[in-house]
Amino acid sequence: MLNAGQIAEAYRRFGITPNTRHVIVVKILGAESQRNCSQIFAHLREHVLGKEIPLTDENIERRTDTGKVTKYYKLGGAAVSAEDGAARRRELELHVLAVMALRGL
Repeated sequence: MLNAGQIAEAYRRFGITPNTRHVIVVKILGAESQRNCSQIFAHLREHVLGKEIPLTDENIERRTDTGKVTKYYKLGGAAVSAEDGAARRRELELHVLAVMALRGL
């Protein structure tokens, strides 16, 4: 579970600025929520200006600032042996997940 400090740190590192062009918006509801999907999407469309696109691996990869991710997670020296683009991305993802897991300890 994230706390306010972790969320604030994420905004400082990857935050939303006036120049931000790509954002993934996630709405988490409690079990007691009576909203249906169409109400949720209507609410998000009202409050988030932008174009909705499918949340796919391809769309995420195209919009990810890999340099920023590598810098923040200090992966500059991480050994990424794969030469194929998709395999390199998978290796980088594994490195990021390992760093996240270690920081959570």
